[in-house]
Amino acid sequence: MKKLPRIILMVEPIGEYIQGLLRGIAQYSNTNGPWVFYREPGKHEGTLPQLNPEEADGIIAKIPNAVRAKKLPQTVPIILVGYREIIPEMPQIFGDTEAIGKVAAEYYLNKGFRNFAFCGFDEFHWSRERGRSFKFFLKNTGFKVHQYKNLKGTIRKSWHLEQRDIAKWLKSLPKPVAILACNDDRGQHIISACKLGKLRIPDDISVLGVDNDKFVCSLTYPPLSSISLGTEKAGFEAAQLLAKMMQTKKRINSSIMVRPTHVVTRQSTDIIAAEDPLLSEAVNYIQKHSNMDISVDDVAGSVMVSRRRLERKFRTLLNKSVYDEIRRIRVNKIISMLLETNLSIAQIGLAMGFKDITHTGRYFKEETGFSPLEYRKKFVNQA
Repeated sequence: MKKLPRIILMVEPIGEYIQGLLRGIAQYSNTNGPWVFYREPGKHEGTLPQLNPEEADGIIAKIPNAVRAKKLPQTVPIILVGYREIIPEMPQIFGDTEAIGKVAAEYYLNKGFRNFAFCGFDEFHWSRERGRSFKFFLKNTGFKVHQYKNLKGTIRKSWHLEQRDIAKWLKSLPKPVAILACNDDRGQHIISACKLGKLRIPDDISVLGVDNDKFVCSLTYPPLSSISLGTEKAGFEAAQLLAKMMQTKKRINSSIMVRPTHVVTRQSTDIIAAEDPLLSEAVNYIQKHSNMDISVDDVAGSVMVSRRRLERKFRTLLNKSVYDEIRRIRVNKIISMLLETNLSIAQIGLAMGFKDITHTGRYFKEETGFSPLEYRKKFVNQA
């Protein structure tokens, strides 16, 4: 009988990010294995399990630092899930912070915001890098990003004191302001602090999280918008890498990137931050009719102005044409349906008002560079 690979999981399945990675690993195991997994529920991450690690064929571990990583057996293939710091010369999974910051910046710029802020956890490298990337892309377009400085020492452990401090910081920001939270947990903190400070969401403060943890996003009121990440795909790729190392018995110092797929808009960012009410009304019309093949004339008619005047407003305030905005919103709607539903391409095209699947594919590829099927395969693990 063929021996089944034994994999130690030194990872607690808490939060969408880790759960997504584990789903991807399980998909690989079910398709190419099976593997036998060993996990001790409640075991502190980074500590060795009771099972002798030398008896394992592979290890997937969430390790806080290089000191802890050195305690792992050097003879067993290991994939790390880094979170406090990047550990050199070890294969590991980490988020594409450059892409996350860019997605957040473009999302808010497309909504017409001119004031921006970032709130994270200073002790985590991934949080610092997400903030740095967000600031980098906005600085290149001429905007400043305000940043929350975490409380230090024992005072940091008091949620009551930190909540008051965040509320004070939020009140000091120019309004309306678009805030990127380092993850959904931090987004929940910001929304709670807004209630304490009697700030309106999304009118005064728009909040965007990262991870799209549906449980956390739904715990807030209003519900939290979030950047969805391709964690399942990354988990599948990490399992592939581990399998290769187990087969060759060689360490491969490669990184697995968790890339953003799209923004899931909920009520916390459901606003157009344009100072011009006519522009806001026009964009709202496009959003409400995004499943229809509307024209620029339709939009101009909805706000009762000439096409020329509307085009001038869009060029001046959003730096794009009305037609560009129609296509952007419609393509984003298609992306959401590709990644969040099991509808076929034909069904999506029909729901979006396209005549046939060829028209759907051509329209989508002109904007993204991918056919709808290519896009779905790229960002959803079709193992």
